[in-house]
Amino acid sequence: WVEIVCFAPRAASEAIAVSLIVPAIALLSRMDARGPGDTQASRRWHAAQGGIAGLLLALGLIARFQYAPAIAFAALWGPNRDARATLPPLMLGGLVGLGLGAVADLAAGQTPYAWVWANFSVNLVQGVSTVFGIEPPWWFLAVILSIWGWSSLLLLPCIVAGARRFPMPMAVALVVIANHSAMPHKEYRFVLVAVVLLIFLAAIGSVDLAEWLTARMRPWARRLSRTRAIGALGAVWCAMSLMVGLSAPFNIYWNSGRDLLGSLILAGQRPELCGLAIYRPPGVPTAAYSALNRPVPILLFEGGKARTTLAANQRRFNSVITADENGRELPGNFTFDQCVSSVNRQPGPRQYCIFTRPGPCAGGGGDFDYNAVLMRPSA
Repeated sequence: WVEIVCFAPRAASEAIAVSLIVPAIALLSRMDARGPGDTQASRRWHAAQGGIAGLLLALGLIARFQYAPAIAFAALWGPNRDARATLPPLMLGGLVGLGLGAVADLAAGQTPYAWVWANFSVNLVQGVSTVFGIEPPWWFLAVILSIWGWSSLLLLPCIVAGARRFPMPMAVALVVIANHSAMPHKEYRFVLVAVVLLIFLAAIGSVDLAEWLTARMRPWARRLSRTRAIGALGAVWCAMSLMVGLSAPFNIYWNSGRDLLGSLILAGQRPELCGLAIYRPPGVPTAAYSALNRPVPILLFEGGKARTTLAANQRRFNSVITADENGRELPGNFTFDQCVSSVNRQPGPRQYCIFTRPGPCAGGGGDFDYNAVLMRPSA
């Protein structure tokens, strides 16, 4: 499905959490449906599944702690058939996962889980996230339906049919959407795990509905129609996925960050590159050494003193990425090289252009190393 294809390769907390939480929910749903069994071996396997699910849920919580209500809901629902046998290994697996998170924090020289409070304090208490926009509570539902478009007419009935067999994933998806709907700042990727679960339910439901239709045919027609129904169902899913992926508003995600990454790739291809400066980046500063692919310092200059600090440190770099209109603020020895623009970019100034100067670099990143600046709010 197109949304999974688009978001899965991105090293974002939501995509990482999906890879952990969805398998855990699959295990819990199976446990809820089948129970522990009567033999000692089956009960042991049941307990092992609970431990694995607990570990995965805890790691998913670490990846994106905003999924905590949904994770807690899944953990309470999963063992309900035999809580006495399942809940202890589930909790043990969860404690192991949380312990691994604490060890990772300590290895990084941080107080375990202090980042959770820091995130909560900055984004909700101080309201920093609202700088990026505030949306109404119904925004996620409206965006999901807008992205799916006409496919919603088929997906929604299939989701309902799939939820009849797997109610827990449906409930978890609704908890995720409800929880994030209460937050002032919203982005579509925030509810990625809910979208994946809903698509999973729609896939199951579509098969159930196809089986229901073919079962009502005469026996001789049923044998012929079953194979055709499977092929037709696959074709419909492919068509829906392509339609969603190529249509607005989802098609904007394919070019998200393309210009910046393209400018980094082009800058990294210059043999004489010895240092790169990002000057007054539009929006949130973002850079990636994986795109630059060169072991040279990346520097960041932003804020009211960006022009003077860049001029004073120009010996540290010989390439600058900035907007075309900012080129006149660079020192005179920097000349325009090229700009990167998406094919479908909107009219306006080119935001990612490369300016270069001749000569070597000296001094490294210093106080304006990219990561050092990001950790210094007043920079």
